[in-house]
Amino acid sequence: MTADQQTANSAQTTNGRGRQLCQNLTMRHGFLDFHHEQTPKGGKAFTLVELLTVMGIIVVIMALAIPAFNSIKGGSDIAKAIDSISGAFEQARTYAMANNTYVWVGFYEEDGSKLSTDPVSPGIGRLVIMTVASSDGTSYGNLLVDASHPAPFGAGDSSNQVSLVAINKPVKLDNIHMASLNDNVATSSKNNPPRPPVPTAYQVGDPGFTMHGANIVNPTTFTFPVTTGTHASHAQYTFVNIVEFNPQGEPSKIVDGVVNGPQSWLELAFQPTHGNVVDPKYAGTIKAAGALMIEGITGRVLIYKL
Repeated sequence: MTADQQTANSAQTTNGRGRQLCQNLTMRHGFLDFHHEQTPKGGKAFTLVELLTVMGIIVVIMALAIPAFNSIKGGSDIAKAIDSISGAFEQARTYAMANNTYVWVGFYEEDGSKLSTDPVSPGIGRLVIMTVASSDGTSYGNLLVDASHPAPFGAGDSSNQVSLVAINKPVKLDNIHMASLNDNVATSSKNNPPRPPVPTAYQVGDPGFTMHGANIVNPTTFTFPVTTGTHASHAQYTFVNIVEFNPQGEPSKIVDGVVNGPQSWLELAFQPTHGNVVDPKYAGTIKAAGALMIEGITGRVLIYKL
């Protein structure tokens, strides 16, 4: 055998051994390791029981966290609502003084478990706010509501010919209920958060807020869309719970500012809701998650939060 033949045979032998080695390595690290309990890095993989255990723990943690999350969200909704209403009052007061006119901020609560409808679905869970002003500075206020029963704004009745202009479109605040949550007892510790007493007749969320005297329901309302002059239009919202600002910037219960003068305080108090249901922590109590009080002489706003 020549030297060249010996070299060729040696190369073939080497190549054969190389191929066999590669095949062995492939089988070892491909097929065998695929069924092995070791990962390529040598760590153990999770078993099905371990994965199910971890998933169970995650589910329990989520279940425990949901109430806390709802509480945080409810507090955020209340804070947003109070800031929005405070801003609406400040805007109304500024507009009234700057334009020497009357401004009215109306409140309406609808069913928060469904989208806004037309006709509207009254209920709780979504607070609707709208601000309007007298376009020429006039007011029905020189006529006592107990005696004249002025008609709704802009209806063309001789007792109430005020022409309105909308300051803004309705603002909607979800997951909130406005209610009568002040017990009006000076030494009471029931008001939570603690705040001064306010009669129910001056709590905007109380049914008595719409009353003047013993049994006169406030008939002076405004609507969205705004009705102007004798041109009636279809109304989606009719605002009855209304705070009035006179040209001096003094807030009062609508009409009552003429009868009784500016009040010491008006209050709006709120509880969080889920859809159209009050949060269980607050249901059936006078506990408020937040409250806003506005002083009748100065228009000063005080905010109370838990």
